Amino acid sequence: SGGRENDLVPSTVARCYDFREPGDYLGNVGYEVDFRMFANGVADHLVLDYGDFAVAGRLSRLEPLTEPGC
Repeated sequence: SGGRENDLVPSTVARCYDFREPGDYLGNVGYEVDFRMFANGVADHLVLDYGDFAVAGRLSRLEPLTEPGC
């Protein structure tokens, strides 16, 4: 936000769940993963929520890889 380059790249917010038991989709979640994924493959705003505690990740640096020669 606030003029950063990724503000100009289309993105989507994703929330993924891992259920404790296969086929149990009624709220018995083992953990949740939330993140924003940009069209250029960069992800930020990562949150891993395990119910009893959560871990947040923040993109602090981005180093582009050099393109390999042909």
